[in-house]
Amino acid sequence: MSKDRRSFVVQTKKKKTKKKQTNKKKLVITLSCTAAALVIILIVFLCLWFLVFNKEKDGFVAKAYRSEGGYTRAECVLNLSDNVVVHEYDVVNDVFVTKENYMDGMTQGAVTLYGLAGWDREYTPKPCFKEVVSIKGDYAVVVNRFSDGNDYIGLVRFRGEGTEEGIRTISDFKKIPYSSANTEQFYFAGEYLCVMGDIDSPSSEAAYTTFYKYKDCSQLLECFRIRYGYDSATGTNYTILQYDDYVVAYNKSGAYFFDITRDLVYNGYLELSKTGAYPNPFTTTEYTVRMSVQYMGEGWFLRYASQTSTTPFKGYTVCYQSMDLTGNIVLVFSRASTDFFNAKTGVTKTLPQVSSILEVANEYTLAAFAETSNSYNNNSAAEDEYPCLNPADMVGDGYSVLYYYYRPYIGLEDVSGRLGELSEELQKTYDRQTLEDILRAFGEATYCVLDSNMNVQEASTAFPVVTIDGCGFETADPYFDIKFGDAVLYTEKGKKTVLYADSEYEYAVVGVQGRTATVAAVDLSVVKSESEETGMTYGAITTDGKIIVDCKYDRLSAFYGGYAIGRRKEGSKTVCFRIDETGTETAIADIFAPQDGIYACFDGTYIYSDGEKVGLKNNAGDVLLEAGYDKISVSDNYMVNGVYHKSFAVATVGTKSYLYRLE
Repeated sequence: MSKDRRSFVVQTKKKKTKKKQTNKKKLVITLSCTAAALVIILIVFLCLWFLVFNKEKDGFVAKAYRSEGGYTRAECVLNLSDNVVVHEYDVVNDVFVTKENYMDGMTQGAVTLYGLAGWDREYTPKPCFKEVVSIKGDYAVVVNRFSDGNDYIGLVRFRGEGTEEGIRTISDFKKIPYSSANTEQFYFAGEYLCVMGDIDSPSSEAAYTTFYKYKDCSQLLECFRIRYGYDSATGTNYTILQYDDYVVAYNKSGAYFFDITRDLVYNGYLELSKTGAYPNPFTTTEYTVRMSVQYMGEGWFLRYASQTSTTPFKGYTVCYQSMDLTGNIVLVFSRASTDFFNAKTGVTKTLPQVSSILEVANEYTLAAFAETSNSYNNNSAAEDEYPCLNPADMVGDGYSVLYYYYRPYIGLEDVSGRLGELSEELQKTYDRQTLEDILRAFGEATYCVLDSNMNVQEASTAFPVVTIDGCGFETADPYFDIKFGDAVLYTEKGKKTVLYADSEYEYAVVGVQGRTATVAAVDLSVVKSESEETGMTYGAITTDGKIIVDCKYDRLSAFYGGYAIGRRKEGSKTVCFRIDETGTETAIADIFAPQDGIYACFDGTYIYSDGEKVGLKNNAGDVLLEAGYDKISVSDNYMVNGVYHKSFAVATVGTKSYLYRLE
């Protein structure tokens, strides 16, 4: 091969090699760009997924609950002492308040004493307190009566370390006389115990409040004071709140904020934070002036001031219906000032649509809502046959449900066509111009959800939603009753209407259990007739919309273990039925019906009788407790530790009571 030929070959190979290298670089660049594009697409997709496609219902992270199957056994966990019965159950602190009634030999009068018990033992061998004022965790503020005939208030620890031999007394009971007229003299506030004045010189008229550490202490340890207690100018006490690093004291004259991480000055008194004074803007004495503060988390507080009257006054901006102390519904006229204040930064925010505040439901008000809901659900005199649920347990930590009034007609100039919506009494009381002003200012209750920065989350439902077994429904709570119209479920695939309202009936989902849902129907003709009857009946459907039983029962439990218990009138008699998931009815002959006519039927269980004694059965008719008791009471509790519904029973025979956990 000639040199030139060899040179050509070499040159050709070099050129080919160079071309390969160029293609490789292009390939690397192309792959890099493709990978980068894929990463960008993935990031965009994830953002869209979390912000749009995977957006939680109602725009906030809601808690999800699961239901449990039917009850199959009742486990006796506690034999109470003779003559001791369960008075109430504190669902938040998971403790029972017990009581004993007896005759005082000296005074010949009836005496009731109270005690505390858990699932495993009585913390007080016999009830010994005149009153259990409040409970927080393992501690309780209680009242004792001593031999001098006077009542004293103090703090005890009833469970945990150091209580193996019985209740530990943390404070000296004989230092603080109890006044039922001033329950704020000795109370829990956040992580502290508060005393008006101090432990050595308490007074119901002390102008300052002392904060004590009490947890894991053998006695109260003073931490700091604030210069707010009894307000002689208004004749009222300041309400004290403590959350995170903040303390707030407020009454109708104003609110005052403190940061407890700041240095103490002047004999241990806290100073106000830099932007900590908030005077009530409404001071006119002829109207009722209110001030309220709620903690929202992350240093944010809701500040709400209002001026109200039962008659229109110059400057009112909203009117709404309220119940007075006698139970009568009255129209309230109000003007209000509302904002969110961050005690950490001094920043304030407002919500223009808010006309008047009803309440806040979040992790900080959970206990109060739980107490209200639980007492309502276990009140046999309550008319509604569906649960009242705790809205503070529906939202995740960091979120708040804000209930408020808004004015739907505020933008309408001509409201004359709506005057018929006002009551006849109002139309007789006021002239036409006043009536039109009232209608423009008439407030309707609604809610919104706020995140930890007080940003409003878009709500897609009229009322807060509770989610059970993957299905959500708008439900009753202490501020909203169930909403009638279409019966709607909110599933993972979106909103599903399972029963449509028509000219005769409106519907609502009132409970979910597994693959079934309980619905209520209201007969519109009964409602329009202004009859004393509610016109409400109950039925059941599957969660995919198939009817199990029509709405024909006065009361219907959820399906537990494949069965529900329904009740309806047949002629002059009330009959109870066991209903399976195909809708087949079987009359129940042994269900207990005391003379007051309230049938002893609960969610998952019912009390039966053999003619002399009573026992407990599950919905399937299986015996949980033999009929050998004089009395059985069942407590239905909702949204407990991730479970939608839990129950327990207390059975009494003679002077003995037994606590049963239903499983």
